[in-house]
Amino acid sequence: MTDPRSASPLASPTVDWTGADIRGLQDLAATLHGCLPEITGVTRALNQEVARLTGGDQGWRGPVASSFTAAWQRDTGALEALAQVIAWTADVVDDLAAELAAIEASLEETAHAAGEQSRALNTSRTSLTGPWARAARARPRPGTGRPR
Repeated sequence: MTDPRSASPLASPTVDWTGADIRGLQDLAATLHGCLPEITGVTRALNQEVARLTGGDQGWRGPVASSFTAAWQRDTGALEALAQVIAWTADVVDDLAAELAAIEASLEETAHAAGEQSRALNTSRTSLTGPWARAARARPRPGTGRPR
C-alpha cells in the first residue's frame, strides 16, 4: 500500500470563476487520504490474527483452515487493491482541486489586469481638457452625424 499524502493547500479566490466546489474537492481528497492508514492498520492487525490462528504447532489445521487462509489471502489482496485505488483517486481529486484553484487565480489576475487597463484607458480619455478636448468631443462621430 502507499503512504498517505496530504491534500495540497489552496489559495482563496475572491470570485468563483469555474463554478467548481474546490474546497469540497480538497476535503474529499483529504478524507480519502485519511482512510489509507485505517485500511493499512486494520489489514495488518487482521493478518497478525490470522497468522496466530493458523500458524505454529498450536494453530488451526485441516482443509477448512486451509480454505480460510486462502480466502483471507484473497481478501488481503483485495484490500491492498482498494487502498491503491483510494490513493490514486485521492491524488487525482487533489490535483484537480489544485489545477482548478490555479485556473481561478489566473482568471482573477487577468480580470484584475483588464480592470486596471480599462480604468487607465478611461482616465486618459477623461483627462483631455481644454479647447482641443472640447472640440474633439464636439466633432460628430464618423458615420453617425452625432457628437462624441
